[in-house]
Amino acid sequence: MIVLNNKSACLSLPNHFYDVTVFSKREIETSPSRPDGAGFETDKLGRSRSRSKSRAPERSDSRFPDRSNSRAKSQNRGESRGRSATNSRSTSPARAAASARCKKLGLTSVAKFPFLADFSTSVLDRSRVKSNIGTIVTKKYANIKPTPISSLLKVLEDPAKHEHQRFVVSGYFLSFNSTKVTQIVKKVSGGEVINFGVRTNDDKSSYIFHFIGNLKDSSVEDDNKFLNVYFLTNEEDQHLFDLWELLPNQNEPGKWKGLPKATIDKFEKRLEQLTTQDMEVKLVIELLITGTGKAFFKVYETIFV
Repeated sequence: MIVLNNKSACLSLPNHFYDVTVFSKREIETSPSRPDGAGFETDKLGRSRSRSKSRAPERSDSRFPDRSNSRAKSQNRGESRGRSATNSRSTSPARAAASARCKKLGLTSVAKFPFLADFSTSVLDRSRVKSNIGTIVTKKYANIKPTPISSLLKVLEDPAKHEHQRFVVSGYFLSFNSTKVTQIVKKVSGGEVINFGVRTNDDKSSYIFHFIGNLKDSSVEDDNKFLNVYFLTNEEDQHLFDLWELLPNQNEPGKWKGLPKATIDKFEKRLEQLTTQDMEVKLVIELLITGTGKAFFKVYETIFV
């Protein structure tokens, strides 16, 4: 028998020779196993041939996961993580800004006042002391030049062409028609507006503010002339006094019924303190006309600080 090894020269023998049969069998037994299953086998004539070519499609399709899909899924997951991270980063400045606004206003809870994002607090930065700023307005109107009260008084003389027009006005409050909670807060029950102290069995009642401020600025020299501005929150909760953190939400009847006297006194004192020439206020007002033809200015997009 001819013995062959890895250093043997090429030798061609007929297939029916015994040495060819032994060599082919030994090659199968000694060939290293491959992790992909592409070993060797002999054909009917005893010749060795690789089955990797014929088995490769089967290996790719059925024996192993679809790596292209896996890569796509991994990529999608990576993109999702990237988007999440981006979203997280994009909201961080908003949260920081909200925290800064609350800090300026002396507030402790950012999440409690999400509406603050719509308001301009830059006036608090320009002010030497926060205590002389009484109100802030929404960003939409923050940079609009205020209309002098003398001009607004003339608008009331011919209101029809200015109906639903909004103005920005600044000045100070001479007074309010009242600072008493029992007089400036009204109860809405069964579609009717009733006085604060009237008892009802309606658990779905709500509360609104309804009072008048007498506004003045340097454009009016006559001490007896001022502009009446109406605070009336019957359309929606305008968060008028929310930043004071004293009175309940308008739609919390249970809390209004049990309002402590000390809280009421504190609110009334703070409202009274707004009636000084040193207290600056800026308001957004809209000209409205009643069914009887009476024109008045109603306050919108303004909150007390």
